[in-house]
Order: sequence, then C-alpha cells, then structure tokens
Amino acid sequence: MAHRKPNSAWFALGIGAIVALGLQPWWHQPALADAVGAELIILTLHVQNQRDALPSEYKRKLDKKGQYVLTPGIEVYYDNRLDEPLWNAREIRTTVGLLEDSAVHLFAYIAVMGRWMLYEGDPWDISLTFGPGFIVRESWRDVPGYDPDNPLEESDTFLPGYEYRFLVLGEIDLLYRFDRDLQGVWSIFPGFPYVIMHSLGLRWSL
Repeated sequence: MAHRKPNSAWFALGIGAIVALGLQPWWHQPALADAVGAELIILTLHVQNQRDALPSEYKRKLDKKGQYVLTPGIEVYYDNRLDEPLWNAREIRTTVGLLEDSAVHLFAYIAVMGRWMLYEGDPWDISLTFGPGFIVRESWRDVPGYDPDNPLEESDTFLPGYEYRFLVLGEIDLLYRFDRDLQGVWSIFPGFPYVIMHSLGLRWSL
C-alpha cells in the first residue's frame, strides 16, 4: 500500500472549502443553509473498459472483473435556497467528499453546484445537482498495471504525490420523505466515462 499523505489531501479540501464559501456573496441569497446532508459512500461501479489499472489490484472488489468495488467514505453538503431561481435551479449546493478508492488510495472532491428538482411527489422526490468541482486522489503510479492515460493531472509543485482535475461534477438524488424536515437519500455520482459511485444518507431541512 502506498505511503499516505493526508495533510496534502486535507489542505486541498480546506482550500476548496474556502473558495466555495468565498463564492457565496455572488449568489442571490448567501444566508444560512436551507438544508444539510450527510451520506456514506458505499459502492463504485467501473464502466466497462475504462479501468485505470488491472482489476487484480482492486482491494475491495465484489466480482472477478473488478467492476463492482466497495469504496467506503463520506460526503457532506449544505444547500442554500435562492431568492429567485438561477437557470431554473432553486438552490446552490456546496459539497465535500472523502473516500478510499478501488486501490485503497485517498480520493476527495469538492464542488459548488446548482440543484434542480426533476420530480416532486409525496413521499418521493428526484433532484439533479450540477456544477464546477475539483477532484484529487493519491497517485496511482505505485499501482501495478496503472495506465496514466486519463484526464487527471499530476505536478511536482502542486499537491505532489496526488493526481487532480478541475471539471464539471454532478449527482442524481432519489429522496424519500420521512417527515417535513427529514429525507432519506440515495445518490448516484456519475463520474463518466470511468466510474459511477453510490451513496446512502440523510438530508435535513433547517
């Protein structure tokens, strides 16, 4: 297993959080959060023929091909309701996630996204979040069979020992309302064309 550099990962997340908070004055309503959420990241599905390394190197794989892998982690977020919809988005979500990926390396992300309601019912809702984000993971160059031909970048000066990328991120949430203020959430994080992550958690309205 590679030597961990958690200080760099937490530094990247901290800088991302500061940037996200600094963006709030540009929103229609930079006041207190409308809702907060926390989810456990559970499962990663590798899209066929888009693996970064040999499936034998995936430590928590659930099948021989390494298509399904347990990737434990956590995601937390807060939603700010806008005074007026922005491109039909009712809220702005700031989200941060940290997990261990398929090769048991640290993987983290932060994003500031619009939130759209695709379906509203009782008790089910479906929402879409979409917007700019930053991902960073401990370098896979120590993983046998790793093919670095992917969109991630690596630098000797910025977060050495980690691969990173600024890109567009998004999630699809299936929500079940337990009561007025509490919803259960199943989230799908489509990291095309490479992975699709799944997580389960709760969302509280404030």
